[in-house]
Amino acid sequence: MAKILVIGSANVDFITYIDELPNKGETNIGDSFVVKVGGKGVNQAVACARAGGDVAFFGKIGLDANGVMVEKTLRDNRVNLHLLKDSKEVTSRTNILIAKNTKDKQINIVKGANDNITVDDIKGNMNFIRESDIILLQCEIPAEVVKYILLVGYLAHKTVIFNPAPMQEIDYKYLKYATYITPNKNELETLAKVKIHTKEDLILAVETLAKNGLRNIIVTLGDKGTLLYKSNKFHYFPTCQVNVVDTAIADDCFNGTFAACIARRVSILDSIKIATKAATICFTRNGTLESMPTKKEIYENL
Repeated sequence: MAKILVIGSANVDFITYIDELPNKGETNIGDSFVVKVGGKGVNQAVACARAGGDVAFFGKIGLDANGVMVEKTLRDNRVNLHLLKDSKEVTSRTNILIAKNTKDKQINIVKGANDNITVDDIKGNMNFIRESDIILLQCEIPAEVVKYILLVGYLAHKTVIFNPAPMQEIDYKYLKYATYITPNKNELETLAKVKIHTKEDLILAVETLAKNGLRNIIVTLGDKGTLLYKSNKFHYFPTCQVNVVDTAIADDCFNGTFAACIARRVSILDSIKIATKAATICFTRNGTLESMPTKKEIYENL
């Protein structure tokens, strides 16, 4: 099986559930409080491991209790660790207020160690890239680092899966280095500079990326399925009908599962079919990492 290296963010989410979000200057009493490990990098690494991938995670954490929590969570999920520890920054954290009835949110992010990953950190740890076959990358670390990883992954002849989320300004000259790019609809709109209201808009946006040199464009469409554009052909993968509970982590589940399938040399069409099934399972569950399905769950009734 090919080895996967996830390079990205790690953070701890502090989540308070409350009846109503407070107005400016107002103090409200919370109903319940949970602490969860997250970040798109961690989420995708765990999804990959749950789907049976041989996966390692490269990222940066602080020398604090939250960093210990990140480390333990990854180890518990059988993810190999290449963690840099930053004595000058805290482990990245997100403070989230969620209104119980409306599900409206207020979110405050402390970038911390995620924002302190540098190109020199990558240059000093190139052995991790050389030892891997597949690189899975997102945009919750600095843009200049993302660009550098896209370039060195391409030059090292690695399979690079790039999930451009959350969207950053990255020129097409770097985006075309990705073997696979996996935007959702909103990210596709930003990349292509096309507002998507219809099926025709969606096709135009994808073709805009292709005309700018991008290969293997995979668009995740939430509970509407997944669209692939490869070799001038479109392929559509619907989801099955389910009771949608939460879609927040489904894209991370898709990307991690897709990487695990590609690592097993499953065809791109079958890999997307399997990853779409995994994301659909995520739709039916509350939570973050705990909602990620196992390989057994994914392959049941596929």
